Amino acid sequence: MEPDREHLQEKGSQQSYIGVQVLLNNLLHQMAVGDVRNQTELLYTIKQKWRHIDIKQFDIVCHYVTTMIAIMDESLKLLPAFPLSNQHIIRHFEGVYMTGFCSRDESKVEAWMFFTGSNEYKQRILFKAMHFLEISNKQEEWVLKAIDVTTGERFLRTKTKY
Repeated sequence: MEPDREHLQEKGSQQSYIGVQVLLNNLLHQMAVGDVRNQTELLYTIKQKWRHIDIKQFDIVCHYVTTMIAIMDESLKLLPAFPLSNQHIIRHFEGVYMTGFCSRDESKVEAWMFFTGSNEYKQRILFKAMHFLEISNKQEEWVLKAIDVTTGERFLRTKTKY
C-alpha cells in the first residue's frame, strides 16, 4: 500500500497551477467565443478552473476566497454581452487578453479586459489597448471596459467622433 501512496503524492506534487490572470484570460475568451452560454455554465467553469489556481499568489485565505467571488460576480455582469458577433477582436498586451467586436453598421468598437496588478501595470496595459484601438479603428468610435477583479476597480476609456 505504501508505493501507491508515494505515487499519489508524487502525482499531486507534479500538478501544475495557474495564475489568476491566466484564468481571467481563459474565461473571457470562453465567454467571447460562446463556449459558456449561461450563468450556470459560467459559474461551473469558474469553480472548475479555480481548483487549479496557485494559492501561493494570495497573502491570506480571505483574498483567495474573495477573489473567486469577485471573478464570479464580474463575469456574471459581463455575460449578457457575449458571445460576440460581427468582426471579432482578439489581442494580448503583456499577458492580458482583450476581446471585443466591431459593429460596422454603427461604426463602433467595444472591447473588454479583465486584469489585476499594480496601478502602473494597469495603466500601461490600458494605454497599449487604447493605442491599438485608436490605430486600428481611426474612423470609428470605440469603448474599452476593463475590470480589476481583485480590487473591484473599473476602467472606462472611450473615443467619440465629436
